[in-house]
Formats: sequence, structure tokens, C-alpha cells
Amino acid sequence: MKIKEMSETEIIEMIRRKVKVKISNVKIGIGDDCAVLEHSRTEYLLAKTCTLVNNVHFSLEYFTPEQVGMKAVESAVSDIAAMGGIPDYCLAAIGIPPDFDSNFGWQKFRQYQ
Repeated sequence: MKIKEMSETEIIEMIRRKVKVKISNVKIGIGDDCAVLEHSRTEYLLAKTCTLVNNVHFSLEYFTPEQVGMKAVESAVSDIAAMGGIPDYCLAAIGIPPDFDSNFGWQKFRQYQ
């Protein structure tokens, strides 16, 4: 079966069956809103990443890079909150196609450096 023929739930289940987490402090791994890692005897760390894809989750025809970044942060924060967590940090990753215009909206990001 091709990935494009599978639902998100089916893909997650396929990965869960094939990847066995053998790290003792991972309390909840793939399949929930966030991974849950035991940080200490009384605290847990929630880890979350969100991937937003142009023309699937947003369109650069209508959204600025700043708006796309905020949407990614809001998606991750929402999942952390759904598990009762309080976000402290944000780790961002972006995928940029090779033909992307290097001048597209980056001047707005300079204010956050």
C-alpha cells in the first residue's frame, strides 16, 4: 500500500509497530499529542514538533512567513496544552524548496533575533 492511500492514524500505527522505543524515560511515544519523557521523579517533559506543508496546511499566496511560523507554534502549544502541559520553549524547523525566493518576507524575521 502506498503512503498516499493511508490515513494519518494508519501511518502512525505502522510506524509504532516497526519502531520500538527502548529508552526507559519515554513514558508515551508516538501516537499521542506529545511525547512524554520522565524528567525527574515528579516532573515530565512534553516534546512536540509540528510540520506545516505549503498548499496543504497553508498557502504562501495568502500567508506571510510570520503567519506560517505563528501557526506552527500555535499548533504545537495547543497539543502541549491538550496534555496538561505548560510550554516553556519553542524549537522550530523549516523545510524550504530549492526554488524558494530568498527575499520572500525574511525582513520580518530580523526583529526576533
